[in-house]
Order: sequence, then structure tokens, then C-alpha cells
Amino acid sequence: MKLPSSARPRQARCYVPAPPLTRTGSAAEGAELLRELPGERGVVLWATLRDVMLYLSTPAAERGALYPHGSAAARRAEIAAACVEPELWGPLLVVAEMLEDPAGASRARLAHACRAISRWAEGRAPATRL
Repeated sequence: MKLPSSARPRQARCYVPAPPLTRTGSAAEGAELLRELPGERGVVLWATLRDVMLYLSTPAAERGALYPHGSAAARRAEIAAACVEPELWGPLLVVAEMLEDPAGASRARLAHACRAISRWAEGRAPATRL
């Protein structure tokens, strides 16, 4: 016997959208980062910002399957290709590690990595620092 569609159990979605972009003025969130740091380095930092924002906006119980398989390896390759400064390697790799296991990621390590990126940006890119 087939159940009517209204009585069937709903299947959970595997796709979690990124948090909405907020606007300050007419620019999208993170746009100032891309203006300050054009090129691959800026794109890697912007993607890192978006990944951390998605992680933080997702309830802990739902973080396990947040990023597709292979995201961490892809991000590590992007970091290497962007030729980022040595002081950015560690913090960016911490976020890449979070992509591999968001459920087991340490919020303290992520916060430390974000602070390190912010310190790097001081004097170089004021909007990125924020």
C-alpha cells in the first residue's frame, strides 16, 4: 500500500545554503576584502570568510555534512596556488581543516585563526581586518 504524499516522512536535505550576504551601503559582505586584496589571495580570504560564517551560523548538530567531500583538499590547493604570505598559511590551513570535519572542529582554534588573519591585515587591509 502506497502512502499519500502528505503522509510520507520527509527526507532531510543535504544542501545547506551559505548565510545570506548582508549589505553595508551598496556592497555585498566581503566585497571590501576583494577590493583591498584583488587576485587569488583575496578570493581565498573571501572564501575563508564565507566558510567560517556558514559554520558559525549552522547549529552544531547540523555541521557534520556541511561541506562537500574534498573541500579541505581543494582549499589547501587554492591556498598554495594563491602564494599567500607565510603568516597566513597556518590560519588558513586551520579553516581548511575545519572543512574536513566541521562537527569536530575546535571553535577556539577557528577563533584564533580568524584573529591571526585580522592581525595580518592590520596596516595592509583595514576592511579585511574587520
